[in-house]
Amino acid sequence: MGGSNQIIFKSLLILIFLLFTLDPIFTATTDEITCLNNFISKFNISTVYNNYCSSLGFRCLNGNGVVQKISLFANPFTTNGEYVVPTDLTCLPSLEEIYLYNFKVSSDLLYYKFSTVYTYNYTNIKTIDNSLTNGFTQLLPSSSQSYGYYQISSDELKSFTLKLSYLANVQQFTLGSGSRVYIDCDSAYNTSKLVVLNVEGAINYPNVTNLLKFQTQTYTFTEEFLESSISNFTTAPKYGSVTAIHPLNKIYPYYGNLNRNIYTFTSTARYSAPSSIIDLSGFSFFYLTLNNVGPDFNVNGKFPFSINSNRYTDVKVYGGNYTVFPDIVSTINSDLSIKNNGLSMELPKFKGVTKYPIDLSNNNLYGTIDKSWCKVSLNVANNSLSGEIPSCYACYLNVADVYNKFIGNSFTNLISNYQCTTFKPNISRVYYSTNTLKITGVDIGHDPKNYVYNGATPDSWGTSIPGFEYTITYNSADFSKLSYFNLQFKNPIPAVTYTFPSIPQAPTPTSVKVINDQLTIPGTFFSSYMGNLIQTVLVAGIDCTVTSVNFYSLTCTAVSPLPTTEDIQFLKIQTGNLTRRAYIKTVNESLNNVLCTNCNGNDQACDMSSGTCYASCPNDCSGFGTCNNQTGVCTCDANRQALDCSLPYFECPADTCGTIIKNSFCNNQTGECKCDSTHQGSDCLTPYIECNFSCGFGTCNNQTGLCVCDSTHQGYYCNNPLIPCLNNCSGQYCDTYQGICYCDYDHQGEDCSKDFKECPVFNDYYCNDKGECDFETGICSCFSNSSFTGPACSIADHYISSVIPSFEEGGDAIFNGWFGDEHINLTLTIGDKQCTPILSNSSTSITCKAKPGSGIKNVILFQNDLTYTANNIYLYKTQNKTLQCPNQCSNKGTCNSTTGECKCYKGYGSFDCSTLSNGDKDLGESNTGGNGGNGSNPPNESVIDPNKGGANVTNQEVNFQIYFESLLEIDFNGNTVYEYSLQRNWELEIKNQTLNENKYVFKKTIQESCLIISTVEEINENKNLEFAGETFIIESGSIKFTISINNYQYKSSLNTLKLNFISSVNQLSNENNNENDCNEKQTSISTNDNLSNFNYIKISKNNKVLSGRFVNRLVSDGKSTFLSTTTTKLSDSVIVSLSLPHCTKECIIDPDFSVLLEPDFKSECETDSDKRNWVIPVAVVLPVAGAAALATIGGVIYKKKYIENPLKKKLQGIANRNS
Repeated sequence: MGGSNQIIFKSLLILIFLLFTLDPIFTATTDEITCLNNFISKFNISTVYNNYCSSLGFRCLNGNGVVQKISLFANPFTTNGEYVVPTDLTCLPSLEEIYLYNFKVSSDLLYYKFSTVYTYNYTNIKTIDNSLTNGFTQLLPSSSQSYGYYQISSDELKSFTLKLSYLANVQQFTLGSGSRVYIDCDSAYNTSKLVVLNVEGAINYPNVTNLLKFQTQTYTFTEEFLESSISNFTTAPKYGSVTAIHPLNKIYPYYGNLNRNIYTFTSTARYSAPSSIIDLSGFSFFYLTLNNVGPDFNVNGKFPFSINSNRYTDVKVYGGNYTVFPDIVSTINSDLSIKNNGLSMELPKFKGVTKYPIDLSNNNLYGTIDKSWCKVSLNVANNSLSGEIPSCYACYLNVADVYNKFIGNSFTNLISNYQCTTFKPNISRVYYSTNTLKITGVDIGHDPKNYVYNGATPDSWGTSIPGFEYTITYNSADFSKLSYFNLQFKNPIPAVTYTFPSIPQAPTPTSVKVINDQLTIPGTFFSSYMGNLIQTVLVAGIDCTVTSVNFYSLTCTAVSPLPTTEDIQFLKIQTGNLTRRAYIKTVNESLNNVLCTNCNGNDQACDMSSGTCYASCPNDCSGFGTCNNQTGVCTCDANRQALDCSLPYFECPADTCGTIIKNSFCNNQTGECKCDSTHQGSDCLTPYIECNFSCGFGTCNNQTGLCVCDSTHQGYYCNNPLIPCLNNCSGQYCDTYQGICYCDYDHQGEDCSKDFKECPVFNDYYCNDKGECDFETGICSCFSNSSFTGPACSIADHYISSVIPSFEEGGDAIFNGWFGDEHINLTLTIGDKQCTPILSNSSTSITCKAKPGSGIKNVILFQNDLTYTANNIYLYKTQNKTLQCPNQCSNKGTCNSTTGECKCYKGYGSFDCSTLSNGDKDLGESNTGGNGGNGSNPPNESVIDPNKGGANVTNQEVNFQIYFESLLEIDFNGNTVYEYSLQRNWELEIKNQTLNENKYVFKKTIQESCLIISTVEEINENKNLEFAGETFIIESGSIKFTISINNYQYKSSLNTLKLNFISSVNQLSNENNNENDCNEKQTSISTNDNLSNFNYIKISKNNKVLSGRFVNRLVSDGKSTFLSTTTTKLSDSVIVSLSLPHCTKECIIDPDFSVLLEPDFKSECETDSDKRNWVIPVAVVLPVAGAAALATIGGVIYKKKYIENPLKKKLQGIANRNS
């Protein structure tokens, strides 16, 4: 219901959208009116359309009334049971967009290509025959345009496999109704047009490697999401976009770091803690948005991401829990949002530089906002901050957007009419070619679009340092033609207008009025406002304090009385670094308003009282001399020198320089003697020799004229790098040109600090070429797979892989394995009896004369001072011993006392003859549990699990599972050395499918090169199989499983393998709880010992039985030998452990399984005296090859005229999905 409601809600949104997007009104053509009338009538649509082109849901081509779009809603209760077929719409030849909601449609419509349509939208539809239940069955139609769109939703499209090959002609595809959709990129469609994929209810990421145009994928995943498919996330294309929505009741490992090439990753998911901080610097992300990440997504309380790159990466993380303030705040130069993340700490100072916003809202930050944050467009709404908001933000609280970024705290100045007094803008540069202004200053805000020139806001702007530096461009301006211009600032309040120079110039006074030591100076190019630029005035050598200033006028007051004589006085006005010089009279009420017409720039000064132009002196003689305003030459004071009198002047002591101190002259700036150009030193007696070349990375030794290199360079010209050696080579030779140590014969290592010792040599090789030499200790480390040991790796590391035992009366015993070519003091002990004499031996086989004995024994092999023990590997053979058959063949067969196998009467089968024979197709007895009736036995449903490589067999409410749990490497003491899980991550590969055989192969790799293969084969006719000298029958209808483990690498030759597999049972929920109560029984488990030819396990529940049989033989490296098994019984399962010898090439084990019914099973729970009950099995055989095990699972064999074989269909489904 939730999915249907969502579809209706989306449909309403589309309807509302259409209300506001009506096209101009035109009348449809006559033929198309007829077509639409027929459609409306056929589906009994109640809406009355007087003019289609002017009605909601239609669009017509301007001018001629051709219908290009239809959008119609059906009422499922009034459509007369009709279905939309292609011919209902082909009568609209120019149709481009189809939107059909709630209609019933034919399957043909969904795949029909309308020649002009580029948008197909079939929402909440139903098909005639529920044909969409298993998904699409052919290519969806292509679009008439390059941007084609196909959207569909239907209650039929819930649980199915979506094959992307069927979308090859679609550019954009949306599925809005799925609940369990497996997305299968089933073929290498290099020509696929698919660009955008949006799937609701997905359970996996597809591998999209071969979809060359693919860019955007959006998935709403279910709780059945296959985490193994995360590896396909890496196939998302470069520059692509991925959006993933996971259920929030599960926690996933974060996988966004697996793909460095996509531009956008958006997810809604709870993530577990990553192992370390994830550095985003090397990723291509433009946008990374993570919603509802959960409280675990941190690294010891730290924000899990870092970034140290100027590359733009928009990072938004919501719903986490961090106890340490995120370092990324100070290092990122992109948009950053860490709101609603439980940040509970004092807001620190801002240490970074970014021109992008930072959002820290909805946390629990406390303390005050330091002014260092003024460089950031900051959002701290809904925290626990207090104190004053810095003026850089407070000046703009009249702007609602700014105000809202500080609400929800305890600030003392959060008022919308804040009166700003600190606003100080400045135009630091004008770019005339683009009419761009660089604006800097104090508290200039974070929104430069409020800077108005000539009534216009900027056409574009850029941010260099938020709140401190912007560039703004006015396309309509031409600043190159203006000397100055006005700029209005709407914010902060009150709004102001300032005048700025377009071309910086020295201040230009037009008059200077003197009244009571106060100067009033109108003109241009003064400071734009008080405090904008440094504005100083000096008159008659007296400072004049500026009391007011703007671009057009200046007022100042002298700090001491001005001269009252008629003499002209020197005036110096400085604005910033530009200066204007002039002469004025300072007599009270002097006007000084006569301009000079012949003054030449700043090199001359105007007498504004007479209009006479005078020369100005350099730097106004620095205040240490008198300026001749006729010549412009300074006359310096007695103790000063230089053109502008800026340098001090000192005499040296008489008769010292050149006399007492040879080779020197007087330095009048210091009053001390200075050596001439060819000497140096305090007494000027040391020669001074220049180097005649560049010293590169060094300095010249002026006493020798040679270069002295710095610590990292060498050579005559100091141009060669000096590369130090590690630890200075421990006293050995260092090649500083390469940084390499050269050690003597007794040392080694990068720094020559290690001793060098040779290992033993055998066959001209260190360690016999069977191991690695540690030249520091001189000890060999033999390779684990070399089968050699000893100081020189020259002694065979022997082991036993299989045994041909003697009879209980004694006799020849043959041991196969690896024994090498040297056999010093060779002995073999069986149990506590020595096997002697040794009759023959080789590198792979030993034969000896065994003493009489019985039962299962350990074998101890000793030679070359090495001992090897094989546990439970030897079982004495018996002669003429009578063996009991299981369950005495249930009185439905005869017992072969030699083998312990039953030969069942006609019509019966299984290892104890308790079931119907699979081969008796014509047997007509029913397996009813009531009085008479024809109630058939409940069928088994067998399902192959491609992920586990195992099988499930379900009968009514009982589910049996058989799967391989793990492969263990066991050491001499019985301890586990390595354990490899076999429960998941199998890959499916189909080997063969014919009429007589269906075979499926699963693969799994452990270690580096150990390949495990599980084969599933459907047996279509009875087969006689021989295994390890034993013969048995596999009946038609069985499913044979084979597991092969190849090239297993042991840690030690003393180690063996143990294969664990689990047989378990559980009870499923049953909607008809009372219909099978008469069969309900608790789980029971039984096993037998290792001394029979066959060992059995049996699990029974609710009169359903899973039984397993194990031949006590296996084939190890091609040789038959004894197999020891142990069982561990749990409440609802049994773990069977198969102890394998040290087989290096291949081990084959042959158990088989079946699922059947107890003799007292009742197919119908009703009282009846006629209880003619049968046990009915389906066998599934699992041989296990290549250092592994073989088992069989089964379900009920029943007449095909009543029930189809569901297993074959399911296997075929797996094959199709992976074809």
